[in-house]
Amino acid sequence: MRNVILAAGVGALAIGLAGGAVAQTSNSLATMPGLRSTLPGFDLASLAAIAQELGFQAETISNDDGSADLKITTPNGPIFAHPTVCDGSTCVGLELYAFFGSASNVSLDQLNEFNKRLFAKALTAGGSVILNRYEIADFGIPKGNVAANLTNFKAIANDFYDFLSGAGSASAKIETPPAGAEKKPAIETAYSEEAANFEKHVRSIIAAGKAENFGK
Repeated sequence: MRNVILAAGVGALAIGLAGGAVAQTSNSLATMPGLRSTLPGFDLASLAAIAQELGFQAETISNDDGSADLKITTPNGPIFAHPTVCDGSTCVGLELYAFFGSASNVSLDQLNEFNKRLFAKALTAGGSVILNRYEIADFGIPKGNVAANLTNFKAIANDFYDFLSGAGSASAKIETPPAGAEKKPAIETAYSEEAANFEKHVRSIIAAGKAENFGK
């Protein structure tokens, strides 16, 4: 029960605000079969299949801690999916994230300005700028919602790339400064435990050389 509450608590605000964004992408998904079929949660096989139906490439990334992520390669660059709050192979939380180069090129004010605009959060972790959005499936989730979440996050990543490029802050370099040297965004997730776990996970992806920047 504690895990279910945690997943719902972190994602509730994002789900409440993102309804309009889901509606905007529904027309482009109309030809995908089984949109209203319900998945029990998030698992890598289902995520990969949906990503491929959307026309993206999907590749599983094995992590040193025994977990796995999905790298989804879109025409504009890779986004990553990391299932969380798991019971066996099915998980009720999903971290979507993308990398945007060195944090040394971006100010705290810039990150917070973007955080006021769209239904995802920009932050820094492991010396890189990260875009992150948390999704939940506490009691299952329609396949169409998963597909919409992926396409919405890709669209937000496009907007964030344009935002950084307009500010002259987009960078192709991923660097890892000493621990504790990075800036923190003023807008953070509701649960520091989940935020800390996500930051640790992203650091491990960078340290393993598996991070790739999103970019047009």
